[in-house]
Amino acid sequence: MRPVCFFCAYTIGIHKSLTLFCRLIHFHFMLLLALFTSDAIVLGLLLLILAGVFYTASLKHRLWIKFYAIFPPLLLCYFVPGVLNSFNVISGEESKLYSVISQYFLPACLVYFTLGMDFEAVIKLGPKALLFF
Repeated sequence: MRPVCFFCAYTIGIHKSLTLFCRLIHFHFMLLLALFTSDAIVLGLLLLILAGVFYTASLKHRLWIKFYAIFPPLLLCYFVPGVLNSFNVISGEESKLYSVISQYFLPACLVYFTLGMDFEAVIKLGPKALLFF
């Protein structure tokens, strides 16, 4: 019994062109599928990358000082996940992570940001600044 391709439902090996076509389809689907598809793993990977970038940016070693003089940490925080998305390690299209972060983490970060504000300085700016706040 010959193996059957699950993508195109042809029996592999009947005709050489079908086998080649089937292999091209498999290669195409392997390129389309991301390595990590679970949102929890993607979030953990992104947090690990951010932690690594900011940790190495705070080090006083000569190598890291020279490296971050050329590549700012904020640039790497955007660039490294973009490279991972381009090479299908993670998938930005299939992930539901953006909606979770924008609904839960963003408001929490904004509240945390306002806790550290100097409210006396904001009040000294006047009523127009308070209106925008």
